[in-house]
Amino acid sequence: MKRLAGYPTAFYGFVLLAILTLLLTGVALLPAMLEMRLELDLPWHMGGELRRAFVAGHSLAGFVMAGVTGALLAVHIRIGWRRGLNRISGCGLLVLLALMLVSALGIFYLGDERLSRCSSIAHSGAGLCAAPLFIWHMIRGRRLRLDASLRKHPLPVTAILSGCPTPDGYQPCISSTTSAT
Repeated sequence: MKRLAGYPTAFYGFVLLAILTLLLTGVALLPAMLEMRLELDLPWHMGGELRRAFVAGHSLAGFVMAGVTGALLAVHIRIGWRRGLNRISGCGLLVLLALMLVSALGIFYLGDERLSRCSSIAHSGAGLCAAPLFIWHMIRGRRLRLDASLRKHPLPVTAILSGCPTPDGYQPCISSTTSAT
């Protein structure tokens, strides 16, 4: 399995599991959303207990994804931004994740039915757009990793994380507390 630099070995699989769980439970909940929020008559109806289980699973996976996104901000996103890699799809994913987070709060906590309906539509649309964008981000990232000539700034991770710019790029910082003895 692929490994994200700077993260535990199982982290990438954990990210994929969270995304897959969100996608599957979200798609399974779409008919219920269309029926409840848009008042469409559908031939298939998800029962109350099953719907609650899917909502709980989707909500749990959403909380996990929020935490995963925070963990990705620490290293993965920072390195990608400084190297100039995958910025369009990465920013797109961050915007969609923020929209899904805010709209999820709207679905649960907005008292006005019209606003709650708008939140449901925005949440579902953002989720459906995020899936192909993530696949594109993943494929593009793999290509960038395999073909070093496509990288704008092929810098070592330690130099980027240390954040010490030089005219030639980033160099590891030398601590001022280090003394030559």
